[in-house]
Amino acid sequence: MNGIDQNRKNLIVTQGIYRSASTWVFNIVLCLLRHRNIVISGYADDISNLQILLDQYGETFVVKSHIPTEEAALAFHFHSGKIVVTVRDPLDCVASLMRQFYMGFDESLDYITKSASATLRLVEMGSPLILRYETDTRGSDTVKKIANHVQLEISDQLAQQMAQQFAPENVRSEIDQMLTKKSFDGKSPRIQFDAETHWHARHVGQGISNYFDDQLIDAQIQKVKSNTTEFCSFFRYGDLI
Repeated sequence: MNGIDQNRKNLIVTQGIYRSASTWVFNIVLCLLRHRNIVISGYADDISNLQILLDQYGETFVVKSHIPTEEAALAFHFHSGKIVVTVRDPLDCVASLMRQFYMGFDESLDYITKSASATLRLVEMGSPLILRYETDTRGSDTVKKIANHVQLEISDQLAQQMAQQFAPENVRSEIDQMLTKKSFDGKSPRIQFDAETHWHARHVGQGISNYFDDQLIDAQIQKVKSNTTEFCSFFRYGDLI
């Protein structure tokens, strides 16, 4: 791994295809670590950005990623067995980018195609915890599943409190406060986000599955299927397998 520190770090990685609740997982991990000393967090898809994070003085590092390069993915596995991956039907991912972030179909398809490929590659390199958007609801059971995987103890009561803290209505309220405080103006939700939590304007969608029919025409559906066949076969999404 050229360019990466060969001294292993205490690294936790949250990786997900876009619009699969990976930011929710990122914030759950940060919340689990809130009483730990010197936690460094940030976003990294490539080795240079990852090294910038790891060069900082810290005891625990939390990295969020959507399209890690092969070299970055290798580094994730080298430094960490604590990788949490979120997946979702690519059709809903594309539709969600279009609806929530005002992105066009071609741009959304490009994002999801690259993210699906990178996510599959990362999973095939090791044994991360895989959370499915459709079945691993954002509740206390999933909070405990994440805590167990990253080797952090948590009580049932605290897991319930955290699930409530990051329930959709409360995250929406937090984002509304960011808008009120002019942290961002919400006009370009794809590129505007809070530096600490990584919540974007309009980040919280409908939280439902199989709603792409309202957003995508048949030709677009076929393009998404064609571009993400391997991902969907591996994760067994719909009639794409």
